[in-house]
Amino acid sequence: MPTARKTKSGKWRCQAFDRVEIIDGKRKYFHKSFTARTKHEAERMAVEFLQNKNRPSSDLRLEEAIDKYLEIKRNVLSPSTYRRYVSMRNTCYGSLLRMRIDHIDSQVVQEWVNRYAIDHSPKSCRNATGLLTAVLKTFLPSTIIYIKQPQNSVTEYYTPSDSDITRLMQEIASPDLRRAVLLAAFGTLRRSEICGLMDKDIDGDVITIRRAKVEAPGGGYVVKDYPKNDSSNRSVIYPQFVIDELSGIDGFLIKIQPNSISQEFRHARGRAGLPHFRFHDLRAYSVSIAHAIGIPDVYLMERGGWKTDSTFKKVYRRAISDENREISAKLNAHFEKLHS
Repeated sequence: MPTARKTKSGKWRCQAFDRVEIIDGKRKYFHKSFTARTKHEAERMAVEFLQNKNRPSSDLRLEEAIDKYLEIKRNVLSPSTYRRYVSMRNTCYGSLLRMRIDHIDSQVVQEWVNRYAIDHSPKSCRNATGLLTAVLKTFLPSTIIYIKQPQNSVTEYYTPSDSDITRLMQEIASPDLRRAVLLAAFGTLRRSEICGLMDKDIDGDVITIRRAKVEAPGGGYVVKDYPKNDSSNRSVIYPQFVIDELSGIDGFLIKIQPNSISQEFRHARGRAGLPHFRFHDLRAYSVSIAHAIGIPDVYLMERGGWKTDSTFKKVYRRAISDENREISAKLNAHFEKLHS
């Protein structure tokens, strides 16, 4: 039986054998460490680990399988994705958590989806089902789940116009929020990318996105040195007036946290009396304006950091009312000539 030892901090640590690997021709032993306030608790945790280590996957309850899945994937998931999965594990599955995973089939999942869809959006259903099926396939590779998801609902987003942006800027007093809005509206940067920018990322009129500030699993924020996807690591050429706003700043260009940007943005938008739109919709504004004046989509995708055109076309290439009316007037004038 594993024996716990007291540490200098006053807590108890107990190690349990995990696995053995051959590294550079030598056998190396790995142990799992468990720390608790009492000796009994530390030893209990170690014994429980040993008992479950060689347990058949089919015997796992869903809650145990999800926990194992998260442990396996922790180092490859982004902090925000890991945090979202933990939240889903705690809130989405209800009585399914106590079921053995080999008892979960298409009928069980479909019945759960039917109940879950009553007060959750189609997107939430797809996300929760995605984690569930990924866990099942990890521990029971032969599992095949066939279900019908709820029909997607169409979300209507308002895209701000040039006049909206002008009115918004007049109501912004915070230098940090002003810089954040400029970076999003005129360069399509995401909120997390904006908060990760540093003075060394500026070279002339070019800003290079190399990192992002995201929420950590345990709370607070962390800066990660890799982008959301391969396309997110990019350079954006900005108007000179934006570069001028960023000159003379050492370290991080934005000194407030991402959630503070959203809060201050909502207050400024309210003071300006503008229709509801999110800080993230400033990206849509930038892309829609560029698309309206004829900038090719392939350039816009590169500038905004979209890996594929599916999200780009579905969400961001939206017509703006003012520009749409102007373009429609030109088109209708052409048709009028044909009719006359």
